[in-house]
Amino acid sequence: MSKLIPQVVPVRTPLDDAGTFLNLDRLLGESLVAYKNRLLAVFAQRASSTYQGVINGLTRELGLQQAKGVRLNLKSFFTGTIPSIHISLTTKTLTDTSQTFPANNGLVGFGLQIGIETFQITQNSATVIQIGTGDLTKYAQSGVYNVVAYNPKIDCDGATLSLYRDYFSPTNFKLDTEINLRTENTFLGDVVSAINASSYFSAAALFPVGQKIFAWTLLKQDSITVIPSEIVPPVRTFTFANTGVVQGSVLFSEPYIFQNEVPIASVPLAIGNYNVDYGNATVVINSQPSGTGIVSYSCYSFPYDLVYSPVVMTNFKDPSAQEFLFLQIPQTLYSTPAGQFIPGQPTPDMIEYIAELISVSPLSWGE
Repeated sequence: MSKLIPQVVPVRTPLDDAGTFLNLDRLLGESLVAYKNRLLAVFAQRASSTYQGVINGLTRELGLQQAKGVRLNLKSFFTGTIPSIHISLTTKTLTDTSQTFPANNGLVGFGLQIGIETFQITQNSATVIQIGTGDLTKYAQSGVYNVVAYNPKIDCDGATLSLYRDYFSPTNFKLDTEINLRTENTFLGDVVSAINASSYFSAAALFPVGQKIFAWTLLKQDSITVIPSEIVPPVRTFTFANTGVVQGSVLFSEPYIFQNEVPIASVPLAIGNYNVDYGNATVVINSQPSGTGIVSYSCYSFPYDLVYSPVVMTNFKDPSAQEFLFLQIPQTLYSTPAGQFIPGQPTPDMIEYIAELISVSPLSWGE
């Protein structure tokens, strides 16, 4: 006589009915709270055929979670309190007699951060900072000012975390540091230490204290947000919906009105000329737009949080993946930098991956 083995069967609830509608069943032993969060994630973290969409779908189906692991911010070289007896502001200059700023315009190209805005520094002397465009007095009661990197960018490709002091285009940037996530910095705690050792960025851990989370679980992500379409209002002066607009990223759909970007908005603008005040995210133009045109641009915001995931995807065609999984053979003749090395024998990590694939091949692909 066969022995009956009792099994735990969860009592069906209205959440299970919602899960049936969304094609997401409750996992064995999953609590109602965890199941509810997975159901909500169907809308907040949508699955698709994109890289992030596949990550969203796999983590949700397996009952796993993506989480914020590291919070990055900009390091300040100089900080002052506003208002104070030392500081005076005009629309274009900040004077702080308690500071000794670098001589010979040593701060040119950096950002002067006041309130929620960051203005580009065009000149400085021992105690005076001058900006090109914008109005410093608009945020004079914000409490403090900071001198930070201007147009910064964070770029993580899953193998390397690149920190840019300035990033305008793939050919116009100033790199602060690159952090290897696979061989040199094993855990997220190591990544936090490496970021804090950089010149222009600081970091704080968001992951649970004491947990050893591998650095290569950081998702592919970057700190630049692309705004594909924003309505241009029918006025001659307007403000973007987002701050931190990246220089050189602004594109308008009405070229006969937005022909030439000029650096100064205070002089009378000729027809077709316009000025973008990147500090205040404000545009001044000569002719009134139609109100039906659009503008696209890129922007950044700090602090910025790096997200990690227990589900990791790697494309074997990525140069960083090939460098990690295969020994690199140098070539004597090559036409591009990418052809300087070609993949050779698999590394121990690749051999481990191959062994794992072979071990599950009957289950995954059939006999």
